[in-house]
This record gives sequence, structure tokens and C-alpha cells, in this order.
Amino acid sequence: MSNNTQTARIFIQDPIHANALGDIYICEDSAQIAKNGHLFILVNLTKPQNDYEQFVGAFIEKCVNTYYYCVLEDTTKILEFTLNEINKWLPANLPANKKILSHLNIVIGNLKDNLINISLVGDWHSYLIHPLKANRLEKDKAVLNPIKLFNEIHQIQFTQNCSFIITNPSLLDYLSLDKVRKIVSTIPARSAAEQLRSMVTAVPTSVSFLSLILKSQDNSKTIEKIVHPDELPIHKPTIVPRTGFGASTASSRESLDQLISTQKQTQKIMTVPSSWQTLVSTWNNIKESLKGSKILPLIFRGITKLFVWLWLLLKLIARGLLFILVRIKRTIVSIIKPDHSGPQTRNRISFSWLTNINKNKLILGTIGLLILVLVIVLVWSNTSVPQLSGEELASINAEFTAKEEAIEAALIYGDRIRAQNLLEETITLLATLPVDKKNPDQYTGLQQRTNFLTERIWNIMTITEPVELFSLGNEIAGNFVNLTAKDDLVYAFTDQNQYLIYNFSDKGYQIVDYPSNFAGVQLSTLAPDNSILVIDHEKKFFIADDAGLQPNLISLSAGLQSITATSTFFNRLYILDGQTDQIYRHSMDNGVFRTPDLWLKDNIDLGNASDIAIDGFVYLLNGNEIIKLTNGRRQTFASIDLYPILNQPQKLYTNADLENIYLLESANNRIIILDKEGKLIKQYRSDEFTDLQDFAIQEEAKRIFIITNNKLYVIPI
Repeated sequence: MSNNTQTARIFIQDPIHANALGDIYICEDSAQIAKNGHLFILVNLTKPQNDYEQFVGAFIEKCVNTYYYCVLEDTTKILEFTLNEINKWLPANLPANKKILSHLNIVIGNLKDNLINISLVGDWHSYLIHPLKANRLEKDKAVLNPIKLFNEIHQIQFTQNCSFIITNPSLLDYLSLDKVRKIVSTIPARSAAEQLRSMVTAVPTSVSFLSLILKSQDNSKTIEKIVHPDELPIHKPTIVPRTGFGASTASSRESLDQLISTQKQTQKIMTVPSSWQTLVSTWNNIKESLKGSKILPLIFRGITKLFVWLWLLLKLIARGLLFILVRIKRTIVSIIKPDHSGPQTRNRISFSWLTNINKNKLILGTIGLLILVLVIVLVWSNTSVPQLSGEELASINAEFTAKEEAIEAALIYGDRIRAQNLLEETITLLATLPVDKKNPDQYTGLQQRTNFLTERIWNIMTITEPVELFSLGNEIAGNFVNLTAKDDLVYAFTDQNQYLIYNFSDKGYQIVDYPSNFAGVQLSTLAPDNSILVIDHEKKFFIADDAGLQPNLISLSAGLQSITATSTFFNRLYILDGQTDQIYRHSMDNGVFRTPDLWLKDNIDLGNASDIAIDGFVYLLNGNEIIKLTNGRRQTFASIDLYPILNQPQKLYTNADLENIYLLESANNRIIILDKEGKLIKQYRSDEFTDLQDFAIQEEAKRIFIITNNKLYVIPI
């Protein structure tokens, strides 16, 4: 494979839940590539049996050995020879299952000298991708021939600045082809693979993803390659000694340092010249091109005459203005002093020279004035609407590519802080560039690449179309305000006269009226006995079910001022009061809440507190921070490092059965997942998440129920 071709793979297959078994082989041995080209193999077997895994390993080994021990030179002939040998080998080595042929999905291909040869068995989608379009290469699923399984080779010309992707159908089941095209054509292959991988991580674990990306780019725009650990061979014939790996890592860091050291020089190249510099450069180029030519003296004489006439024209304009000013002055004096006859003598302004200007001179002067106005307009336009030349765009693209590679290297080394700093530099660089109206597509492409990097570093998953379960309309009035889920039943409470019970298993729902003595829902939560506990604005407690709200007695503390939030842990109910900076703990006995204890011992200002969650530790959401408590006293908890930064999240949730802490933030339309040390795991955002109200987490079922002011959604996790 040529040095300027990038490769990347996407392989996501849960060994327990996926109903498939597969592997991807990409040769990276430079000696083998130089001899016979670059070999790649994708294998995916559906409905796997016990002996399928052994078959996959043996199949790949047979392909590799046959291909690279072939003495032919033409890569198409080498692949034909390999496929013929595989067709002979398969009957004796296929698993015994009679339906194995219907379970086979295999790709064998090679790439050398910009020619891709590929043979397919089963269901695959392959596309040749250009910046503005993606062409499907095979129209139908390959027809199986039991006698000769691999019986056709497709040839593809792999030109510069294009990309190639082959994938099983799952990727395009969850992502649009247009989105895949934009990602693959815009950013480096490894970055594109990581971006696509992150976009499908929320898909159920039963789904498998196998994809290969090949990306070609112009040699003039390539930069020094950084050695990545994922570029090492997937199937290595020998074990690499530990010292060899250390040398590779040192080489990688040295390449990264060299890459970063070119930043200042690249920045100089990227600097957009001013309008004056552009005019000077253009004039110098014209002089060089006309040097030695007889036309140059004529041009200078013409320009000299032009400036003479321009000077005469300016004198004419100046004298005309002077004449007008004198007239205005005399008029003003006559108004102020009507009896004043003015001076007996006055300076006479002579315009006799005007009579000496013939018609030709007047026309030439007018033309000169128009040329002067045109020059001024062009200079102003060039100043107000800056544009980038092709060389400048190439330099900017190289700078962005360098930063993308450096960010990938930092992420591979586990240096997320370094990656974040590089991202800030990239965002700053983009902010300093002019909005180039001449090349809007290139400028938009840079913005898209920056957005991809941001999502990659900060683990942002954008959900374009979350699954909508229910929308408020004619059946229910008002807005959703609270949400609690128990198993497959989702209770969504409104601020009017009814609440919704949605059954996720059968997609049915029930609408229940509030009782007449209910003062409007303030909070809802799961009670210690796993019932749905609802609190109204008068601090009255109710149990919700499909029959309505049933009153529930509780002895509240006399010092309780407000119920800011509630949570339960075992047989205890915790009530957070932000006005008194206190947490009241109620024990439950035979379904009745007893008189509370004052649980919080430390003096903590909870004026900005909005929620509470308990997993043994007590977590308080207080403005933009999480406070961790045990035995009523504050514990250390890391500050939350996010992009975008936290902006007054409303809800917090965790419990003893959950691995993570979840935050709901309406300001940025997102749900944030942190581990219990406060480190970022993932962010889910969607433009549909406007006016977020509440959520319910079911980690074991891998789903989150969400309500906005008028819709109920579910997203996978």
C-alpha cells in the first residue's frame, strides 16, 4: 500500500450477547506489502456454533499463508490464485452445520498501486466516497455458489483524495449514508473510525459492527506519520519482544514532538496577508512578468498621463467646492445682516481655465475618476471580505490534520489533558480565520472537523432522532414536570389534572386523574417499598398506581421549610430542605414513615441545592458541584471537568445498584454520565431535548426514560 493511504477498522461484537462471530485482518507488514500488496479480510458468521471460532482462525491463517507465499506478481492474479485455493480448502474445513453457507459473510481483498481487488460472500455494503457523493459498488447481495464460493472479483480504481468503506449492514441501519460520507471524507481514517464507533456504542449489544475504511490523500498534504498502537498487525506471526515495543513507543513520542514543533512555522504560512500586502505582491508579479518587454514603458507613460488628468480633475472639484462655500457664506451673511451690502470689493474667482478644457479632456478626466472609484471599491471589498488562496487553504488543512493526528496520539497514550489542550488550540485557530465567502465549503469542513474532535475528546454522543414514546396533545393537558419508572411502567406527572402511566413492554398507556384534594405535583420518587411516592405543593404525600393517588401519612419535622428533593435508601426516606440547609431522615415501619432525624451534621450552604441521590454515600447536586456526604459529614469529591462546562443541571441520580452517577442538564440539552469518582464517562445530547424536565435510569435494562415539557423519550445506554 502506498505510504499516503490510511487504514482503520470498526469492530464491535459482544462475545456474549451478539448473535454473530467474526474478525477483521489488516496486514501491516511492510515487507509483505512491498511484495504482494496489502491484504484485508473481514469475516462475520451469524448464529455461531461451538466450532465456528476455530473455523474463523483457520480460514484467516489459510488466506494469509496462501496469499503471501504466492510467486505471482500481478495482485489481481495473486488474489485469483488465493481464492481458488480457498475454494478447494473450504469443503473439507467448513463447520458441520448444514446451514453454514447461509451464515457466511466474508470479504477478501487487496490494494496496491491504487487498484483495489475485492471478492464478497454474503451481505456487505461497499462505497467509493468522494467529498460530495458516495457510490455503491455492489447492487445486490452476493449469490452463493456452493461449488465455487468465491467466483467473482470486483476491481476499483482508488484515486487520490477519495475514500473506500466496506461494512456489514448494521452501520447503515443506525447511521445515514450521508453522515458516514461526511465523516469519512472529512477527517483522517482513524478519527473517522473512532467517531463512527462512538456514535453506535449505545446500540444494543446484540448488534455487531464490522467495517474497514481506506482513505487516500494527496502526497503534498500528508504530514509525518505517527506510529499508533492500533496500526500494529492484528495477526502477528511472531511475538514482538518487549524492548521492540518500547522502541516503537519512543519513536511515536519523538514523531509527535517533531509534529508539534512545526506549529509556529505553519502558523506563519497560514497568516492571511493584508490588502496592502496583496496589492504590493500583485504589482511586483506584474513587473516581473513584463520585465524586458517594450510594452512596459508605454504602460508607465499611460499611467503618468492618467494621474495628470486625475490631478486636474481633483483641482476642478476643489474649485467647485470653494465656489459653493463662498456662495453659502454670502447667503448666511446677508441673512444675519440684511442691511449690510457686503464689502465693496471682493476677491474674484477666475474660472477662465474651464473654457480651455475641451471635450476629450473632460471625458478622459471622467474615466480617470471612475477608475479611481473602482480601485477604492476593490480595496475596500478585499479588506471587508477576506478570502483565502489555495495555498493558504492547503496550509490550514495541513495544520488541522497535524492537530488531529496529535490529538489521536494523545488519546492513545491516555493523555486526555494534552488532547483537550490541543483541541482548545484548534478552536482558537478556527476562531481567528476569516469567514471565507469564496470557499464556504472548506470553511464549513474545518468547523465540522473541529466538532468531530470535540465530540471525540469529550465523549459526546449526539442523538439525532431519540425514540419518542408519547407526546402531549388533546388527551392530556399541561406540561410534564416529574418522572419515575418502575420496571416497564413509566409514571409521567403533569402540572394540570392528570398523569400518564406508560407500559414500555406493550407500548400501551393509561391516563389517570388527580384527586380533588391534590395540590399539584412537586416531586415523585420510588418509596422504600418500591411504590411510586408523590408529594404535592402542600407537603402532602401520596402513593400512585393505576387507580389514582392514595394518601400516605408521614410525620414531617416542625423545622421543615421546603421539600427540595427526596431519595430513599433501604427502608429510609431522605428529605432535602434547601432553605434550612438540612437533610431529614425518616425510617419506614409497616408502610408508615416515622418522625425524622436531623441527618446533616456539617454546616453547608444548600441554597443552590436541587437534588439528592444515595448509594450508601449521599450525593447532593448543589449548583454546578456535587457534594458527597457520609454519616452527615462532607467527603472529598472531584470537581467536574466537562465541555461544555456545567450550566446549572437540575437532576442527579444514582443508587447502590448503579455503577455511575447521572446528571440532567436542560441548558445544554444533555444527560451526563460520570463514574463515582466524578470522571466523565459519556454525554448524550439531542436537539430534541429542549426544556428537559426529568429522567429515570434503568442501567441493567440499558435505557434512560426522559421527559421534556411535552414529550416522553427513551434512549439506550
